[in-house]
Amino acid sequence: MRDDHLPADYKNWQVISITDKYDGSSMRIVFGNEKMVKAIQNGQLPFPDGAKMVKVVWGKQQVDKNGNVLPGNFQNVQLMIKNAKKI
Repeated sequence: MRDDHLPADYKNWQVISITDKYDGSSMRIVFGNEKMVKAIQNGQLPFPDGAKMVKVVWGKQQVDKNGNVLPGNFQNVQLMIKNAKKI
């Protein structure tokens, strides 16, 4: 996905989850816009139109001398936008 297809402010959205895939040696952070976060908090399914999530994936993690786990090389970004008109 090209950067111009990503919402410009996604890095300022709330973090929904962080996962560490030890088997695949990757780290993932999922961000959600305000609509998505509210829908998750309220258990609202299906998600409302305009709800957006972005998952950023990095490769094999590195551990620094203090034991902090750092992301490795950037792998990809995945975007989900709820738009009932496109279904």
